[in-house]
Amino acid sequence: VMPSSQPSDLADRLTARGLVDDGRWPGYAIATDALADPPPVDGLEIRRVGTLEQLDTYIGVYAPILSPSPAFTELFVRAAKRIGFGDDVPEEHHVGFLHGEPVATVSLVTAGGSAGIYNVTTVEAARRLGIGAAMTIAAVRRGAERGFSLATLQASSMGRPVYERLGFQFVCDLHPYRER
Repeated sequence: VMPSSQPSDLADRLTARGLVDDGRWPGYAIATDALADPPPVDGLEIRRVGTLEQLDTYIGVYAPILSPSPAFTELFVRAAKRIGFGDDVPEEHHVGFLHGEPVATVSLVTAGGSAGIYNVTTVEAARRLGIGAAMTIAAVRRGAERGFSLATLQASSMGRPVYERLGFQFVCDLHPYRER
């Protein structure tokens, strides 16, 4: 639920159906041409997922960090397989390799007039090296290549300072709802 959600009493309707507000997720946006270049990360290579084997590598990094459940991971994989890996698909995934080892993920969803940045993860041993910023910028730039002039994301408490340093601006709070 966000400020523009319709109907205006959507939060009340979801609560009446037994769902609970899962907290505040700050929403951010930036013009894709306004990003600052981060310092390069020595040994980082970002590769777009283009095969099922590469999707397995993505899931191996993403799922332990960000997936809420094995059932969600299974649904995510089924959706990714169905969407496919073509150049014009609305959702694409990327894996960051540090010195050849998979350590980070990011997903790009091009829909609704913006380049949505999702699933920015970095394994704990590779954090605080600038990898999350590099992954985010790579996805925003890919969105710009695809013709999108606006990038959006929802920030975790860990990611928020990174995104703000990159120039993302707070837009609104999002409130996801979940089953009890």
